[in-house]
Order: sequence, then structure tokens, then C-alpha cells
Amino acid sequence: MSKIPADYQEAIVRAVKSLAVNPRPEGKRAKKLTGQLFVSQFIAQYRFRIGPYRVLYDIDDPRKRVVLLKLAKRDEQIYH
Repeated sequence: MSKIPADYQEAIVRAVKSLAVNPRPEGKRAKKLTGQLFVSQFIAQYRFRIGPYRVLYDIDDPRKRVVLLKLAKRDEQIYH
């Protein structure tokens, strides 16, 4: 995260903390992904938008946890 501008760092930290309270927020910033997007051996099911950055994550409902899979700047490669 050290390469990310400070104002976005703060916004990302707030967004990630908010996912602990509500992992499925409503609105345009959060979206359930369609299809299967693999990140390592995991499947990213959700995306949270913070300016030009995206947090890809999965929700483990049985264990009541959010699994953060990737933080990246939005570009053509993030979803491939």
C-alpha cells in the first residue's frame, strides 16, 4: 500500500473496515461479480470500488468472515 497516495490509503482502510460490518453494501461502489474470477486459488465474488482502486473479495458466510483477495488499480488486467 505504500505506493498508493495517502488519501486513497485512508479511504481503502475505511472501506475494508466497513466490510467487516456489512460485507454486502448497497450502492454503486460494491458489486457482486458475474462469472468466476480466480485470484490465486480463490474465487473473487465481490468488488468494492475506491476511486481508481478495486478491492476484490469473497465472503465466507459459514465462518462469518470476509476474505480480501486483491487490491489493485483499475485497468484492463484486473479482471483477467
